[in-house]
Amino acid sequence: MTRKDCERWLEKYMLPHKVPRSACVFCPYKSNEEWRRLRDNDPEGWKKAVAVDRSIRDKDSVCCRGLKSKLYLHRSCVPLDQADIEEPQTPYDQYKFSFVNDCEGMCGL
Repeated sequence: MTRKDCERWLEKYMLPHKVPRSACVFCPYKSNEEWRRLRDNDPEGWKKAVAVDRSIRDKDSVCCRGLKSKLYLHRSCVPLDQADIEEPQTPYDQYKFSFVNDCEGMCGL
């Protein structure tokens, strides 16, 4: 079953349960709500995400070779631990960067 199938099944049987995406802790397609959930409910995951965010700007990192711009996990292009993840988002905020269609909650499928 896909996540969408699970959502339909839960709705059909009127079960009040949400099925969040199961994205990696460092997934750049997270919404602010997902970043807050990670920070508030998975402190180790949040630390890993912040560490990955820092490492992708390390000038000696393989992922930065040949790039003129800096990489960031958060859509605001600031370090994750400094990003305003308290700011509410509308669905449009994800659509304008095509983030909604790029991650279905699992990579590689």
